Amino acid sequence: MSYKVLFPALRHGTVPCLAPLSCLTDSDEPENESKGLKFGAADYIRKSIHVSPLKARIDVHVALLRAEQNEDDVESLMTRII
Repeated sequence: MSYKVLFPALRHGTVPCLAPLSCLTDSDEPENESKGLKFGAADYIRKSIHVSPLKARIDVHVALLRAEQNEDDVESLMTRII
């Protein structure tokens, strides 16, 4: 399935997906990478895949998501205090 169809469906469906989405492709065209990122991809990964860099990319996205959630928690707490 194309990211052009899948990403909007995930983001704007009945239960929106808030997790970072990544494109996994065998395309080497820079134009396709730009399109994937414009459609909402947090990352664009080209085949062939090596496990160590893939795990590092996933770890970065998880850390960013956790930091964002912690920031929201702190903001919510500050709103209640003030």
